[in-house]
Amino acid sequence: RYHNLGAVENAAMDKTGKLWWVDGTDRIGTIAPNAAISTTWIITSEEQVLLSSFTFDDADQPWFAEGFGATSKLYHFNTTSNQLCSHVISGGVASNGLVYQNKQFWFIDWGKDRLISFSPEQKLITYWFLNFNSFVEGLTIDKSGNLWWVDSNDESLNRFQPASSQWQRFPLQVGKNPLRVAAGNSRIWYTEPTSG
Repeated sequence: RYHNLGAVENAAMDKTGKLWWVDGTDRIGTIAPNAAISTTWIITSEEQVLLSSFTFDDADQPWFAEGFGATSKLYHFNTTSNQLCSHVISGGVASNGLVYQNKQFWFIDWGKDRLISFSPEQKLITYWFLNFNSFVEGLTIDKSGNLWWVDSNDESLNRFQPASSQWQRFPLQVGKNPLRVAAGNSRIWYTEPTSG
């Protein structure tokens, strides 16, 4: 029904039922299923923009993270004015997952092996360093507020408790190569490629 969306990397609905998507390039798209309307924005920048993940804040405004590059940034899209605001994080973002809770954005910069918390209101950035050469492709939050992610390089499932800053690694069977993770019904689910 909808064409020319590219290779969509991430998609999610906002509270109004509008579907947002990114395809790993400089494009942001929305689909309003009830009205059968599709809209696409292209970010114009002197630097290459590669949007790979996004989430929504308390006001249901979308925030986006780039997946690659030393100059990668977070972006806040104002749905009223259609304006895009960039937020520079020292060293770049390079994140394949972005989540939001308690007025903070959480993401993992796999290029620098660090978990990052960003509070736009307080203008505060906090870092925790991970194992060397981590490659995190999935990030989620459970109902207790714990962050979970999978690392395909060291084949592990990981939990971080923000309240205590405690991190726990759960090794997976060799050859699993986990890709994505989701929290639900008191369980943590992860995906793996068909070759795993």
